Amino acid sequence: MFASALVVGSLLLSPGSMSKYGAADPAPPRRVSREPGWRCMEVWRQPQGLPQNTVYSILQTRDGYVWIGTKGGAARFDGVRFTAFDDTRPDQLKENEVWSLLEAPDGALWMATYGGGAVRYKDGAFTTFGTKDGLLSDYTAALAVGPDGGIWVGSDGGVSVLKDGHVTNYTVKDGLAQKGVRSFYLERDGTMWIGALRGGLNRYKDGKIAAEPIPEIGHNAEIRRFCRDREQNLWIATTEGVIRVKDGRSTLYTTREGLSSDRVYSVHEDPQGRLWFGTDKGLDRWRDGAFVPMSIGNEVSTVEQIVSVASDHEGSLWVGSLRDGLARLKEGLFVSYTAREGLADNYASTVMQDRQGRIWVGTAKGLNRLIDGTLETFTIPGVSNRINSLAEDPAGRLWVGTNDGIYRVEATPGCTGPACAPRFVSVMPREPSAIFVRVILAEADGTVWVGTNLEGLLQYREGQWTTYTTANGLSDNAIRGLVRDREGSLWIGTRGGGLCRMKDGAFRVYKMADGLVNDNVQSLYLDDDGVLWVSTRQGVSRYKDGRFKSYTVADGLFTNYVYAFVDDGAGNLWMSCSKGIFRVPKKELADFAEGRSPRFASSAYGIEHGLATTVATISHYPSGFRTKDGGVWFTTFKGVTVVDPQRLSANALPPPVHIEEVSVDGAAWDTRRTTTVPPGRGDITFRFTGLSFLAPEKMRFRYRLSGYDPDWIDSGTRRVAYYTNIPPGGYTFQVAASNNDGVWNETGASVALSLKPHFYQTWTFYLLCALAAATAGAGTQRLRVSYLKARQKELTARVTEMVAQMKVINGLLPICASCKKIRDDGGYWNQIETYISTHSQAEFSHSICPDCTAKLYPDYQADLDKRVKPPDDARN
Repeated sequence: MFASALVVGSLLLSPGSMSKYGAADPAPPRRVSREPGWRCMEVWRQPQGLPQNTVYSILQTRDGYVWIGTKGGAARFDGVRFTAFDDTRPDQLKENEVWSLLEAPDGALWMATYGGGAVRYKDGAFTTFGTKDGLLSDYTAALAVGPDGGIWVGSDGGVSVLKDGHVTNYTVKDGLAQKGVRSFYLERDGTMWIGALRGGLNRYKDGKIAAEPIPEIGHNAEIRRFCRDREQNLWIATTEGVIRVKDGRSTLYTTREGLSSDRVYSVHEDPQGRLWFGTDKGLDRWRDGAFVPMSIGNEVSTVEQIVSVASDHEGSLWVGSLRDGLARLKEGLFVSYTAREGLADNYASTVMQDRQGRIWVGTAKGLNRLIDGTLETFTIPGVSNRINSLAEDPAGRLWVGTNDGIYRVEATPGCTGPACAPRFVSVMPREPSAIFVRVILAEADGTVWVGTNLEGLLQYREGQWTTYTTANGLSDNAIRGLVRDREGSLWIGTRGGGLCRMKDGAFRVYKMADGLVNDNVQSLYLDDDGVLWVSTRQGVSRYKDGRFKSYTVADGLFTNYVYAFVDDGAGNLWMSCSKGIFRVPKKELADFAEGRSPRFASSAYGIEHGLATTVATISHYPSGFRTKDGGVWFTTFKGVTVVDPQRLSANALPPPVHIEEVSVDGAAWDTRRTTTVPPGRGDITFRFTGLSFLAPEKMRFRYRLSGYDPDWIDSGTRRVAYYTNIPPGGYTFQVAASNNDGVWNETGASVALSLKPHFYQTWTFYLLCALAAATAGAGTQRLRVSYLKARQKELTARVTEMVAQMKVINGLLPICASCKKIRDDGGYWNQIETYISTHSQAEFSHSICPDCTAKLYPDYQADLDKRVKPPDDARN
């Protein structure tokens, strides 16, 4: 280790100076909001499956589907796929312009088509009502359920009410201001408001229609929508502004009062009581007595001319445009500050809060300060202003690490309070002249540690600099993290040399051999419990009580490469990465480390939760921070983002599940008509879906064919199941789904099918086969018995004949010349008595002739000869 006393350059310059090292160059301050913003999550147009880009109406039905009425037909949407209904099929719509949608109490979906009448859709069947059925016009534009439950249809001809098979019509003769009707609204007391095509407003009550004079409604104003808010104000959207009727008094709002456009097509109150207005210039929100315009769209294109607005069951806001398609908006959990809100640059590298409550954000083009909703930008003239690291010393001074060295922020002389413009002081060793600073740690005793990109570790104490490198025992000169633990050890994370602990001037190195998950350390963090967390490129290591425990994706970590950590003080550890931000309960991490649990779960957050981007920044300190109000902040490639952990709420709604299509042997099968399938190949395809729109790509499914599958099959995100060669029988297909937060609809959906067998697969066929086999077997046996009897008779005759031949013919039998055996018809040699006994009725007794006796028993024969030898004269 070596130390060098170096001169500190501190040029204290006045604001606005263009000197290389000096005061900040302030940019105009901007007011920003800490309220979570509404973000446009997705936009759908024809290339994404929308039938047509003019979206007149939006409705989520009770079964969970979102229906869209367009100029090119109606579409049913599940978050992934649009199912279109139009005039290409004669059994569906007669006209494609669907101006209004309505769900009736009986669950039927009604569509008002402009030119094709009113269409009722239920149980897969379409029924069209037009002038031939008594309607005033086929050019229908508005729908409502009336006070008596009838279906009210507004058209170019007036009002038609369909109920119990009858049609009742109301025209100008009955009191309508105009015959062209464009909107309805039913009050709780049974009053029906009727909005006309040109400057006419009517009220229907107790069977009578009366004009409702409101002076603010212009003669040519088209009344498009009504809304009664929870404060009992009646809002009327017209093409000449929006009118509020409050306590019997009406007020007209136009662009003079802040509306984006006087042409207001829609007004909608969401479940939280927020009012939204669709105008010719975009979407406006009524907040605190003023109209706030909302930007909808993305970097490619915007969504304007909002003609329809609706809410879904999960809190998303849906908007339809006259030309730009369909969009879904969601209030995010996260609040993001980007260059659009006044940040110096979208690339935010480091964030922290000082003891005065000011939030500082370092970016690639300068330093930002956030005080009481005001965002300010400061730059150092003459340098790159790429801010990499921030720290506050005991004196309350901010230390700033850049690509060009180290600076200290001090108060401007004569200015007190947190809003004073900062003054930068260059604090650098003479050599090297420029230092790439990665991390700064300011200690309670005034010591400041600086981790550099490649030059090792620097210590600043009482105006003196000391440098530590590999020559002094440091494992690597590329520093990525600095932490002082409760025992007084300084922990140093290095890019390739693992983890170093410096205590009493000595270094100890920890690497993979010591339990570290990987030697490439990217960041360090000490949580509220004193546990050291080490991020590497291959996982996270936890150091506690002298022992390392590693966590990877295989154990439940959202990603192996973690960028920054933040303890939220409520029992969760938050982490940033290149795929978003996620959190894990610290108890689950501890249980895993102590062997009490084999896995843990990560809760991930992305664009759908309000992040401007999922890519966080790394290798800067701190790139994650918890502020005094409990907010958890992270830096990203698109600004800095903050989340209030107290606002967290999981999506607790189990998603509705539907089996949309069943095909058997390649042909569509309507299970609503019959569940009995005629004989076929047994190839079945089931297409199903789950209806959660927050993050449909994160939904998961499992299914089984009861009677065939022994257990459930996890299909992941796939929404189709294929079966081939299913044998005949009765089956029930079941499917369950979970939403983006893992909440399952265990009931799911099911459909029963009975596959009829071919004749050759029936028990009757099998019985007939068995009977035929038995009959054939019996016949074969009889034939064989007859054959054997005939054969026996034949053989008997042949034997009789042979025996007879043996009695009259000598010398024709094949007799062995030596042993006198007879060869039979099969070529076998038998004893002569055996042969004759088999082929005749003769019986045999056995003796021995003298020749054989003499041959076999010579002694016995000699003795016998002596006893029976006759006299010589007798022999002569």
